[in-house]
Amino acid sequence: MTTYLDDDPELTALLRAADPADEDALRRAATSTAADELRGAISTPSIEERQRRRYLRPAIIAATVAAAIATTLVVTLIRPSASQTAYAALVRFAENSPRLLLNDPGWHVSDVQQEDARSGEMTFSSGTQDLHVFWVPGAHEKDSDKLDLTPAGTATIDGQTAFVGYYDSGSPAEFEAIWSVGDQAREARGSFPSKAAFLAAASTLYRVDVTTWLDAMPAWVVKPSARATEIGNMLADIPQPSGLDISKVINNGQVTDLYQLGAQVAGAVSCAWIHQWAHGTPAERQQAIDAMATSRHWAVLLDMQKDGDYPDVVWEIADGMAGKPIQITKGVSLEDWSKPALGC
Repeated sequence: MTTYLDDDPELTALLRAADPADEDALRRAATSTAADELRGAISTPSIEERQRRRYLRPAIIAATVAAAIATTLVVTLIRPSASQTAYAALVRFAENSPRLLLNDPGWHVSDVQQEDARSGEMTFSSGTQDLHVFWVPGAHEKDSDKLDLTPAGTATIDGQTAFVGYYDSGSPAEFEAIWSVGDQAREARGSFPSKAAFLAAASTLYRVDVTTWLDAMPAWVVKPSARATEIGNMLADIPQPSGLDISKVINNGQVTDLYQLGAQVAGAVSCAWIHQWAHGTPAERQQAIDAMATSRHWAVLLDMQKDGDYPDVVWEIADGMAGKPIQITKGVSLEDWSKPALGC
């Protein structure tokens, strides 16, 4: 038996769909006129809630819309074309950022956060050690931070003379370097066993071009030249219906991340099986049910599970194909419901 959801979802469901917005912001939004408008404009049943969240992930792609999340919850409802938009936003972000890298092969970029068009943060990691770099408009915007630091001299960072200080409490100490370039304040911060250890990393910061900076992004950013290989790896353990054409996914020219690409690949296969289930012979229907039952073991979905809800959408639809109760909108077939949920 299929359970149908009310067409007018409760605010709690809306807030679940908006996760991971700031909790305080959500509580404020719950009593705002914006919440009323959202409640009236958006219907978010169980599968659709997760479908609309499946493209959200931490770090780079999510960071490109971080500033908008602070002012509206609507931005969390990202559509399947968001991977292309997000990467374009990342390029613009790169053009407006300092584009600093550490000139040390032991360090790598582990995270990038954008506050707005001219402000942001990136994290470099080496084992368990992190170095955080911040930038904001206004050459002296961060001068107030110096008041909380114990001065520890100066150093040359990013080609500029930087103030160096540390916080008295804590072990290891948290060191910080503050400098400016043009109308932009920059800051490097991290917990290190000594000033020398801190500067051994921070003093190697140097500016690069947009391409070099983007090439240093985490490995889950997939460029067009690598799509075919990545897609082949994803399809290795997935049963595919006859006649499936995956070429559109391979050749769409997008620069995206592994989560987005996984959704496109798993979605293309799932949509084909669902179509066969809805329109095939009894034998073909059973073949589709059996194939989709294996989706709980697809490596691509298991890898995606820690970063979003797309796998849950696939698995719930697979359950529905097998006749198990799931939550869909009254009067809508499972196939039609699956199309927006999976991006068919």
